[in-house]
Amino acid sequence: MAINYQYPRLGVLASDDLIVVADISDDNATKTVTAQQIADLGGGGGGGVTDFTSTAGTFVSVTANSAATGSVSIGTVDLSATGTPSASTFLRGDNTWSTTGDVVGPASAIDLSIPVFDGTTGKLLKDATGVIIDANGNVILNNWPETDAEFRGDVDGGVRFTAQATETIAKGDVVYISGAAGDNTQVRKARADSASTMTSFGFAFNAATSGGTVQVVTLGNIYGSGTYPLDTTIDSDGNAITVGDTLYVSPITYGGWTNVRPTGAADLVQNIGEVVRVNANNGAIKVGGAGRSNDTPNTISTSGNITSLLNIEGASIIKTGGTSSQFLKADGSVDSSTYLANVVEDTTPQLGGALDANAKNITNAGTVQADQFQAILNSITSVSGAATLNAQNGVYAELTLNEDCSLTITNLGVGTPAVIKVTQDAVSSFNITSYVVSGGTVKWPGGSVPTITTNANSIDIITFISDGIYIYASIVQDFK
Repeated sequence: MAINYQYPRLGVLASDDLIVVADISDDNATKTVTAQQIADLGGGGGGGVTDFTSTAGTFVSVTANSAATGSVSIGTVDLSATGTPSASTFLRGDNTWSTTGDVVGPASAIDLSIPVFDGTTGKLLKDATGVIIDANGNVILNNWPETDAEFRGDVDGGVRFTAQATETIAKGDVVYISGAAGDNTQVRKARADSASTMTSFGFAFNAATSGGTVQVVTLGNIYGSGTYPLDTTIDSDGNAITVGDTLYVSPITYGGWTNVRPTGAADLVQNIGEVVRVNANNGAIKVGGAGRSNDTPNTISTSGNITSLLNIEGASIIKTGGTSSQFLKADGSVDSSTYLANVVEDTTPQLGGALDANAKNITNAGTVQADQFQAILNSITSVSGAATLNAQNGVYAELTLNEDCSLTITNLGVGTPAVIKVTQDAVSSFNITSYVVSGGTVKWPGGSVPTITTNANSIDIITFISDGIYIYASIVQDFK
């Protein structure tokens, strides 16, 4: 009987299961045989047929047969493997079950580099991304730091830069850039009481000794961990911390941060971050404001005008502790002992020095004592043959001649006369040899420059007035 084995799906068979086959020598009459009979007929080189032993799935095993020898091949490809397969081994490319050995990559592979697929079909791996992950888990772009490569995506962590510590620095210390050594940026612990230790560029990510490498977090988050703790339950100056507290560079502790805004006159105020998690070990700070003092300073100095587009009526500029009934003195203190709402309330005002009228008229509405006009009296003395009247200091002056001299008048205003009383010496006769007045050419009546009266102790009065182009001068002589 010739048997035509036609079983498109045997499923799971036991040796005594019945199988229906067709006998082609007997007009395809059907016959019934067992699986074991098929196995006995199938031989296959004496190795037996596959025995389906699993009750679930399609696992198979070769029926034990001492006569089974050789290897399994498809065509000329040997599919046999040496070694023992197990959960702890892997099949290598040389058909060896192994627990050791390297997985060979592309010929251009570089240690710790990130491979990419290459090709459109049958893709290969190649090492061409320029990105390396080092042994510490750092991702480094090719040609860092002088690179134009970009990282695109969100960052949940901190933005850092590498620096060299020039003193012992602890994790969480705020630091400022103190200099450079070659290509290394150097940092020290910041403190807000001096511009020489400011401004801070962020928090130290790790502890370092002098000369060691320190990472500085300038933006983002700095976290504490069990190995590298960050205590955010208390600030550097001993103040209790709560979530959301704004942190400032401490004016008291080098490298410290505080939730109390510095108030000293010389303190620089820098908001360096905010507490986002309070914990003795695993604290977290959101870093910001690195590299600049970003708050109003406690002391404002100016050498020019202060202008504002805002209505500041009613605002106080006196020192802390002052009241609306006090005024600000030149030394910065406040005083109320001589406060006046206006000058009219003082019926006997007095001046502590000279009054500069600045070439303006003063109207006498009552009795004025002579010493109240001290500000506009000038006593001119000739020195080395020259005498000068500055009209800004007054428009009346007295000159006693004790030598021949030239007379100069400066800052003479338009339309405001300058008057000089000239007294001759009691012993000798002297003269004013020339007249120079700023703002124009001096003109005299008739074009003649007068000679001072020569009588002993004689008095002449000379008057100068400007129209902005010329200076018109006149003299009245020999008062008796």
